[in-house]
Amino acid sequence: MTLPAWHSIPRENIEWHPVIDVEKCTGCGVCFTSCGKKVYGFDFGLKKAVVSQPQACMVGCITCANTCLFDAISFPSVEGLRQFMRKQKVLVTVKQELATIRVQQLQA
Repeated sequence: MTLPAWHSIPRENIEWHPVIDVEKCTGCGVCFTSCGKKVYGFDFGLKKAVVSQPQACMVGCITCANTCLFDAISFPSVEGLRQFMRKQKVLVTVKQELATIRVQQLQA
């Protein structure tokens, strides 16, 4: 399956996805049932959530970690992500995307 690029960067080149601490995970299912990107699966035998589609995770999103009542979900450092964005010149791409959207809106 080919994933969409994130601001012109192939998603498979971006290290951003959740990690579940199985010792802390109680199997409550909040992450599994709440993630709109379907990053999680659920192992009903183990009664634990699993990260089944890591590259489907929206880059920079940490909603599941914020809503995990048991602090079982972690992500790479935000500062590491910011350094990656600087190195990849993401803001240049975003400015180009904004200019394109502006032109499209003016033409509509």
